[in-house]
Amino acid sequence: MLFYQFDFPVRYLQLCLLIACQFCMLTLAFNKVAAQDSLLKDNSKYYRFSLGNGIGSGYPLQEDDIGIGGILEFAVQQNKSAYSLGIRGLGKFNLFNSSNVQNSVWSIDLSYGRVWKTRSFYSSLSTGIGMVTTEEKGKFLSSTGGWFGLSTYERIINHTVGIPISAKFVWVPTRIYGIGTEFFVNINSRRTFYGINFFHQFGKLRSKKIYDAQKKPG
Repeated sequence: MLFYQFDFPVRYLQLCLLIACQFCMLTLAFNKVAAQDSLLKDNSKYYRFSLGNGIGSGYPLQEDDIGIGGILEFAVQQNKSAYSLGIRGLGKFNLFNSSNVQNSVWSIDLSYGRVWKTRSFYSSLSTGIGMVTTEEKGKFLSSTGGWFGLSTYERIINHTVGIPISAKFVWVPTRIYGIGTEFFVNINSRRTFYGINFFHQFGKLRSKKIYDAQKKPG
């Protein structure tokens, strides 16, 4: 069986996330002060579509494994509030899949968040409720054998309710495109998971009036 799996201790990821969370709090505090005046004057609605990938950990990936994650989210923002519907997931990454079941966990999240933004930067902190689904290997059933044989396992699927928490930081160089980083965790009774996503963002991201004013010389 040929496969590739990240050999990166989870404690290092946890340390990175702790440092990142401290940086997040400082950045959010700075952005809150810097953005107060602009948000009070801006009543426009913004539409944000985010798509990206990342890494993370959490059972059922086993304690010492890092998995591949992803985000797909649509959000509406007005003033300091943002409402979003999104999907976040995490799964074991195999270069050559030799099993019919790969341990994975994903959640459909409905969230509310607070927003801080300046002309070219956007940050948010949100939480809400999510429907979590896990897929795990059960009993071994059969194998076709050989180098490229497929091992068949019982598929175990469970559902539970989770609490998603997300902190995003986005650089918005144009009115319709941005690139950002998300630190996330989903707390639930069965399969708590966490990680970092790097994503592209599309939509109506900045006010035309502010964008045009920024382009003017002087």
